[in-house]
Amino acid sequence: MSRDGDAAQREVRRRREAVLGGHGSGAPEAELAVHQRDRALLGSLPSAAERALVAVQTAAARGEGPDGLVRTVSRIRETLS
Repeated sequence: MSRDGDAAQREVRRRREAVLGGHGSGAPEAELAVHQRDRALLGSLPSAAERALVAVQTAAARGEGPDGLVRTVSRIRETLS
């Protein structure tokens, strides 16, 4: 491996150590869940509400009709009220 390749691998190793307790893609399932799925809040909203809003944004970006989007946003608003 060249010097540039060695430097790149050291940088990858350094960054991996800063993520998920240094486990990177080999992190235990419980650790992944804590950092990814088992969070009560994403930003200032409950995780389920934030995921629903992302789904609406994705549907809008894909060109879904406004009627379905309005129904979904209304349902999210009712849930959060």
